[in-house]
Amino acid sequence: MPAATHSDAPPRITIRQGISVLAGAILLAIIVVTLSYKAERARLIDLTLRNEVIPPPADQRFPYYAPGVVTPATVGSHEAALADDQEIIGIEVGGKARAYSLRAMSALSRHIINDVVGDSAVSITYCDGSECIKAFGGGDRRTPLDISNVGLLDGHMLLQVANVSYIQETGEIVEAPAGTSPPPFPYATIPSTRTTWGKWKARHVETDVYTGPDPVAVRQLDSSDH
Repeated sequence: MPAATHSDAPPRITIRQGISVLAGAILLAIIVVTLSYKAERARLIDLTLRNEVIPPPADQRFPYYAPGVVTPATVGSHEAALADDQEIIGIEVGGKARAYSLRAMSALSRHIINDVVGDSAVSITYCDGSECIKAFGGGDRRTPLDISNVGLLDGHMLLQVANVSYIQETGEIVEAPAGTSPPPFPYATIPSTRTTWGKWKARHVETDVYTGPDPVAVRQLDSSDH
């Protein structure tokens, strides 16, 4: 009987095995691409929300609704991760100083901050389009004011108090419920300072500062909302 022969040649891959390997590779590639797409999409959505880009049309009414941020958390001057050249809005009420990061307030959902400084209600408003900054005080009130951001009119931010809309810069009445006699803007303007964080904390050693949390949702309005 002839002796068995041995060959060093690699085993042949059948067509069926080759198709199975190719199909597995294609499936793996699809999974990787799908996961990468989902991750990138989530990143872009997050970036969009953080930047809150809703481009307003020029020279007309652009309605949306963003409630004011209410009594946000602040940090002491030694804890704040702000560069000295970053701009802030500073106020001083009853001997208490507080700063608000302008970069944080540039986000659409944070154009208005309804705060309490010391024992006094204050609201800080900032329109990054017109670069208008207005701070308001509530007199003896110790609870936050209720001021909301309800859009733009010809590039000027609109503030809403008790369902009446006012232009931020002038206090001019824009819109009110039908059949009512709307009052003038109810809160007095208080002094505020636009400066850098380094200059502010040098003058106000005991200041604290709002640096901005994650954004909240902004709801764009349609014609049925106003």
